[in-house]
Amino acid sequence: MKAVRVSLGIIVLLAASAALAQKVDVDWDRDADFSKFKTYAWTDSKHPAQGLWAQRVMDSVNAKLTAASLTKVDASAHPDLEVVYNAGIKEHTVVEDYDYGYRPWWSWYGPPVPRYSTSYVEKQATLIVDLVDNSNKQMVWRGVARDTLADSSDKNLKNFNKAMDKMFKSFPPKKQ
Repeated sequence: MKAVRVSLGIIVLLAASAALAQKVDVDWDRDADFSKFKTYAWTDSKHPAQGLWAQRVMDSVNAKLTAASLTKVDASAHPDLEVVYNAGIKEHTVVEDYDYGYRPWWSWYGPPVPRYSTSYVEKQATLIVDLVDNSNKQMVWRGVARDTLADSSDKNLKNFNKAMDKMFKSFPPKKQ
């Protein structure tokens, strides 16, 4: 029974850490009247996503903005909003150290305790979506999503879709 509780506890901790890995933040100009924005156009990203991801980002943002009753137009049509996104991946090495040796709690002395280390490269992805009021060139909304990339494209796509849902959950923001 104790083993079942320990196993259940480990599963809960792993699920909690997986849920906390993704972080989505949204900020906006509290004085902006989002009801006046009807159209938008894309501007070029200085840091676009690579490969298939660039189109996935744009398709997802287009779907979210369309659901919020905004219409995509050509940049020459003088849209109400300009949309730009930037994406990046930061790699860092994680080193984990394990100590499997036994040394009595009352003893600071004794034979050396064997240590085992393992390391791996973790990729942290960041996506930033900005909406800029075209009339005064001021940013009125920003969404930022951060997540650790998995080795599976399907899992990354699932996490991306979840992040986009979180990012645009309360869009357009209500005037406070």
